[in-house]
Amino acid sequence: MDVKVVIFDWDGTLVDSVDHIADSLHQAATELGYPELEREAYRDIIGLGMIEALEKLYPGITREEMTTIREGYARYFFAKVTTPQNVFEGMADVLADLRLAGRGCSVATGKSRRGLEGALV
Repeated sequence: MDVKVVIFDWDGTLVDSVDHIADSLHQAATELGYPELEREAYRDIIGLGMIEALEKLYPGITREEMTTIREGYARYFFAKVTTPQNVFEGMADVLADLRLAGRGCSVATGKSRRGLEGALV
């Protein structure tokens, strides 16, 4: 099989961001008066889109409330820059090897385009 492109997930595959996502969502929600959930609850929604995640965490939440939490989440999340230390060990070498072999690399993620671009900076 001649593989031309390899597609990677971002969070939890290329970058170790699970705790940062969970912490950012926890801070945003509790700052707005939502109940503090167990850490595992925030970790369990990783991989879902933000709307699905918030509906799972806070059943009955309105779109307006989601927007407010999303704004807080973005503020906390982007206050910390993804650094080379967040990339899983060995992944930079894997990507470099794929590129040297003439393979394309791409990212598939539930993040918004703005979110991914912010993480790639």
